[in-house]
Amino acid sequence: MDAREMMKDFMLDFPTRLAKFEQRAIETGLEINISLSEMHIINKIGPEGSQKMNSIARRLGVTQATLTVACDRLESKDLIERQRDPDDKRVVTVRLTPAGLVAYSFHEALLDELAQVCVSGLSEAQLELLGEKIGNIYEHIK
Repeated sequence: MDAREMMKDFMLDFPTRLAKFEQRAIETGLEINISLSEMHIINKIGPEGSQKMNSIARRLGVTQATLTVACDRLESKDLIERQRDPDDKRVVTVRLTPAGLVAYSFHEALLDELAQVCVSGLSEAQLELLGEKIGNIYEHIK
């Protein structure tokens, strides 16, 4: 198989394999039942503090209604807290609870470890080239 065919196979197969890898790790590494889509929402909220729901929905590429349903589940699991903006009651912000921060940190460590496995053994020049190529792919598909 030549490199182009390998790249096509990788692009088709990698998202599914990554999702399965993440879900298995979440199921075995956390004491609470969190779906992969819920974990990705937790990741987008991040540890920095309150985020606007409409901003999170935009970054995830989902409607605000879809995010609201998912946040209902996350809130019932005590992973996030929602509150209305005191200055504009139409705006809802969300932030991670202590349990949500644990889940966030777990997922970040998992992705850091996977990234390290992916680049281990590469020289600085190879890392730079890999970063450039990944950037090219992102630019092409945005």
